[in-house]
Amino acid sequence: MATKLLPVQIRSPGRLGLNTQSSSLGLGPEWALFLDNSVFDDLGRIAARKGMLKVTTTPISGNPTLDQTFEYKEDASTEHIITVDNANGKLYTGTTTLSEKTGTLSFSNTNWQFANFNGKVIGASQNQFPIYWDASGNFETVHSQHSNWAASTAYALGATVKAVTSATQERYFVCTSAGTSGGSEPTFPSAEGATVVDSGATWTTVKMPKGNCILSGFGRLWAVDSDKTTIRFSAFNNDKLWDTQNGGGTIDLVNNFAFSKDEVEAIAVFNNQLIVFGKDNIAIFSNAVVPTTLALNDSIVGMGCIARDSIQNIGSDIIFLSEDGLRALSRTIELEKMPAQDLSKNIRTELLEFISTKDKTKIRSLYAQVEGFYLLLVGSTIYMFDFKDLIASPKTLDVPLPKIARWLEMEPQSLAVAKDGTIYFAKDGYISKYSGYKDSILSGGSVSQIAYNFKYRSNWLDFGFIDPQAAGLYKMPKKIKMTVNEGSTYDINFFWAFDYVNRDFRQKATAISSDLVSTGSQWGTAEWNLAEWSGDALSVDTVPAQLSGSGQNIQYGFDISINGANVAVSQVELLIKIGRVAR
Repeated sequence: MATKLLPVQIRSPGRLGLNTQSSSLGLGPEWALFLDNSVFDDLGRIAARKGMLKVTTTPISGNPTLDQTFEYKEDASTEHIITVDNANGKLYTGTTTLSEKTGTLSFSNTNWQFANFNGKVIGASQNQFPIYWDASGNFETVHSQHSNWAASTAYALGATVKAVTSATQERYFVCTSAGTSGGSEPTFPSAEGATVVDSGATWTTVKMPKGNCILSGFGRLWAVDSDKTTIRFSAFNNDKLWDTQNGGGTIDLVNNFAFSKDEVEAIAVFNNQLIVFGKDNIAIFSNAVVPTTLALNDSIVGMGCIARDSIQNIGSDIIFLSEDGLRALSRTIELEKMPAQDLSKNIRTELLEFISTKDKTKIRSLYAQVEGFYLLLVGSTIYMFDFKDLIASPKTLDVPLPKIARWLEMEPQSLAVAKDGTIYFAKDGYISKYSGYKDSILSGGSVSQIAYNFKYRSNWLDFGFIDPQAAGLYKMPKKIKMTVNEGSTYDINFFWAFDYVNRDFRQKATAISSDLVSTGSQWGTAEWNLAEWSGDALSVDTVPAQLSGSGQNIQYGFDISINGANVAVSQVELLIKIGRVAR
């Protein structure tokens, strides 16, 4: 059989994103086996992500781990970025300058969650008293807002005090029988609901929540107690009152989780319902606006959330990380259905194996509406799920899925998105924003901007999608050319390999911005046409493939060092010599 040259033109390679789950050979060139530091641009092409542009002038001394970041919305026009050094018990505000706001608080090795509420930011962490900041002074405990008990004072029904001689942040006392206090402080009881008569007044003990979850919703705060099975809700529009006398109360999840031994992992609001996530249960409550009429509307058994900070509301759904991958709750709650969609289906095994080796309490996430993507930070790796243009699963065409890419090299410790769409990353005592096309790195006490690698690898291809007869034949790629858009001068390292063997061939080429304006033809029918692409494409010079072997299946790809400018890949062309039948 005479050999022939097979010209292959692949438009928008990797445009459907990362897929490490399906059989590689069964996937076409629109999928990627590796896709690192990439996004999908408005034309659906793979492109380099933006970088980390340092905004903090001087990093915090000692370069501590900033493993939590949150935007506090003081009012309609004023926001603050809060960062936490949990290991050393420090709270900071600001971006350009990080100002410590810890005050007299004492904590270590915690995992705070924050909520915006009535012009304040409220924080909760397991076995810690809830804290607040109102943009003045330092953080304080919510408990500190209660007045000290005073002698010979007329107290109205519902008034609250904190003890003076037996002061503790754990409890306060509500007046359940109005009257005038005695001349000396009573011995306040410690047990929840216990009472003490104080001359003409009666006080009832109320404990503050001390769990790891807090939510602002329906005009109230909702917080998990230290037992992880009780949710406490505050009085309406009040962060310091949690007692029934003033409109607060509790929800016992032991009697509402179908699997009663479960623990609360997270709380969310969706479709005007209160969603309580256990590790193996999801309870859906209606009528949360009036908690006295709160009712269990639906429940899911055998699925829950394994990482509190993975939960994000993306508008049409709430997404969360479960034992089976990244999941979504659909709008069909109203129909008493809660179908869970496996959003990580195309990388399911990879993701779950990776998560199994990491501390789930350190998992962070955000949803950036402007960018249209959800970021899941696991360890030092970010998985990017693009929701702008959902795709069909290669096997289940009726389930739309986001496109996926990995972000490496950034290695942030936490992240958050601001009201104006700015994405912030925190690490090593400083803050960067998602901007430019360089990453920040701490070196020698100062922060430098460095290049990062945009990487793509195709799946293994037999090119039967071009010529069915070629599928079972040996192939020898002769030349490769890639069309990219935007940018400046780049070094592009082309890559190819054969038949699943961990041995690759590389060829370096340089794309120069002066090539942006060019004319000429595209591929010929039987040979590589050396003319450049027309239009505004940045053309790569022809790269000969001087290979030492051949194979039935070929993998190709590239590495591009991103150092100040963007790159988007429009097209890849291959010229392949077809040989004998593969044996």
